[in-house]
Amino acid sequence: MPSPGIGLGQVAFVALWLVGGLALMRVGRELVTPLLPAGSPLAAPLGLPLALVGLWLPSFWLGHVLPLTVAGAIGLVVVVVLALVARSRRTGDSYAEDTGRDSGDADPSTLGSLFPGDFRIAAVVFAGAFLFMVLLRLVDPAAHPTGGEKFLDFGLLNSLLRTSTLPPEDMWFAGEPVSYYYGGHLLVSQVTRLTGTPPEIAYNLALAGSYATLLTTAYGLAAGIAARVEAPHRLAGGLAVFFVGFASNLLPPLNLLAALLPEDLVASVAGALGYGLHGLAAGLEHFSYWTASRVIDGTINEFPLFAWLNGDMHAHMLQTSFTLLAAGLLAAYAWLPPGRVWRRRLVVVGLLPALAGMAAVVNTWSFPTVAGLTLLGVYLAGPAPQSVLPRSIGARLTFDALVPNEAARLVTALALAGFVGLGGLAWSAPFWLQSATSRPLGIFPARSPVAGLLIVHGVFLLLFGIYLLRMAGAGASDARRGAALGTLVFLFGGAAGMLGPALLLFLIIIGFFVLRTDRLAERMRGSDGSGRRPATDDRVTDDRVTTDGGPVAGATRPPRLPRPSFETVLIVAGLGLVLLVEFAHVDEGGAAPRFNTVFKVYMQVWILFGSAAGVVLARLVADHHPDLPLSTPRWRRRFRVLAAVLVVLTSIYGAFALVSHVEGTQLDETDALTLDATAFVDEAHPEEAAAIDWLDSREGQPTIVTAAPGGYYWTPSEGRGASAPASLTGVPTVLGWYHEAQYRGDEHYQPRLEAVRIIYSGDVAAQTAALRRYDVAFVYLGPAERAKYDPVTIDDHPALTVAAQFEQVTIYRVDQGALTGE
Repeated sequence: MPSPGIGLGQVAFVALWLVGGLALMRVGRELVTPLLPAGSPLAAPLGLPLALVGLWLPSFWLGHVLPLTVAGAIGLVVVVVLALVARSRRTGDSYAEDTGRDSGDADPSTLGSLFPGDFRIAAVVFAGAFLFMVLLRLVDPAAHPTGGEKFLDFGLLNSLLRTSTLPPEDMWFAGEPVSYYYGGHLLVSQVTRLTGTPPEIAYNLALAGSYATLLTTAYGLAAGIAARVEAPHRLAGGLAVFFVGFASNLLPPLNLLAALLPEDLVASVAGALGYGLHGLAAGLEHFSYWTASRVIDGTINEFPLFAWLNGDMHAHMLQTSFTLLAAGLLAAYAWLPPGRVWRRRLVVVGLLPALAGMAAVVNTWSFPTVAGLTLLGVYLAGPAPQSVLPRSIGARLTFDALVPNEAARLVTALALAGFVGLGGLAWSAPFWLQSATSRPLGIFPARSPVAGLLIVHGVFLLLFGIYLLRMAGAGASDARRGAALGTLVFLFGGAAGMLGPALLLFLIIIGFFVLRTDRLAERMRGSDGSGRRPATDDRVTDDRVTTDGGPVAGATRPPRLPRPSFETVLIVAGLGLVLLVEFAHVDEGGAAPRFNTVFKVYMQVWILFGSAAGVVLARLVADHHPDLPLSTPRWRRRFRVLAAVLVVLTSIYGAFALVSHVEGTQLDETDALTLDATAFVDEAHPEEAAAIDWLDSREGQPTIVTAAPGGYYWTPSEGRGASAPASLTGVPTVLGWYHEAQYRGDEHYQPRLEAVRIIYSGDVAAQTAALRRYDVAFVYLGPAERAKYDPVTIDDHPALTVAAQFEQVTIYRVDQGALTGE
């Protein structure tokens, strides 16, 4: 039986996961350092997710032919060996000196060498976020079925821990591979194996670890971009941590405002905005952490704090840090000098396809995002993408004339993004062949109301609008023309009744012109005004050419006009995703066909926006130049006030939600503080706890049968067992949750549903046929089964004997030999 409260054993596992995460970060830092400017604060934060990728890839590929424990150990050894090789080859790297900054390895002391500055800061971020989430999980650790899909996530983890090789057997569709993207749960299961952690503890530690990895990567991405443009990088990183990990949308402050204003006024405003009262007038006494995730009707509008408070260990959450890793690698690509061709090839041809492949298996919705980020990052930022190609081909695609060269740049970027996508398909091929499902593509769904878009994304749209217009005002004439074009699009879109998409497209156009025309201006004038040769020269070079962007001898450095950087790529990418789901979706059918599309895409949008917002807000309060619009001391003070106001407004949700969480208003069915995700069973469902423990102690994956279908509630008296025995143990049942109908179709789902009914209440001949067909080893007869099937006849079958008897549950063993007459 699980421990009712936290003890030294659970504390030891917390320490083990924390130290293990920091160790992987330190090892991974060696892998990514050769791609970054010396002393970049991005090195250690990128190191952690990159090391996890190195663990995952061998686990996924070798795990199909070798025991998963062996595959995970091989992955860990590969990561360490590659890190040692990378460190040994980094000595004398000329690019390590291109920025003139001190390297994180510059400290000659042993301590400084082992724990360089960027690692120490990243370690603080990781440890703080990890322990913060551990404390929250102690209050509400239960992997219960209500309010999310914890039974799916915990069941996947258990199923992977029970299997020896991939693909895992579906715990809700016995005898078949899981029909779901399971890559994130595979990674968690490998860490669980390597650390020897019980799965009920690993579930909550994985939530804490994934949250901490996300925030650490967001910190590094924002700080790295800010350092590159000489903005206060720690401020940028800290703001990114806040916006990604703690901030919410604008619904909670609107709820607070509505609670303070007269009801008639609130109703009038809500009617004018075309937004229902349920979104604006809940009032303080009705606060629920849930409401802010359901702003736009027919969709889910999650943000990280809600997701981790809710406590699912869902695929779209586990993928977040790897999406930011892809963005960070593309930023490194953009910063590599043109002469570092092989390192840029390593990023685009080597690392990004592997990341795309991993995304396909971890969260398939993120697979196209990696390719899209590649297109934007390669085209909008950095050296000419033609230079990544073989030199003979790249030279033919490089032109002196501006328009042909720009067209060649775009075509090459498209080709490289396509290569990343195709490479991702190759890296994830076993998943597509064994576990992936398909859905039709739908177009032109009912669009989101403007009020809903502004409530969900308003803080970011405000920041990005100010920032991009400011940069356009200080940029080349083409950038100002882009702003004018964007304004026309916005006006025409609003007149056509498409104000929301028009607003998004307005900002996309400005972001595109601001960033790309700035690069074109650098190319045409041959200097960025800083006394340096531009690192964005659009001509093809090879590794023998020295184009390291170093200072020109004897040059004086005038005050540099602040220019856009890679944060603009993140902005355009996020805006593009929001715009995309206004016009296209994966059709799930039913009354809300784009429900899942918005659900899975908006999390990606939030982490891109949140990381960019850290850089944008830091630059708004710090960038000074006489030719930069809105750059007077008065405006800088206004931006500081704006920053404070936005932080306060977006913190309201977190303040109320944390109080609610700690006071136990969420579903927490245990009295003791614990990290045991199954401890709630003893108190909430004591009639089945011992039976589930008995099943959990079985070896391997014997097939059981339980009441079907399961759902989001565990109410045995109504015949709904929520597939608890399978979900909490990983022992596969003939049919579990009704999600299987979505995954596999009714033609496969309905026969099993009927077979389960026959097993419990059919005649002996029909029961025998069903038990043989699905190779059932145990029949679970508990409260849900007795309530759902009347009369129950399975207990009279001659091939069944009692394997275990409990107060309200009987588990029968099926003699398959007797069924076949052997």
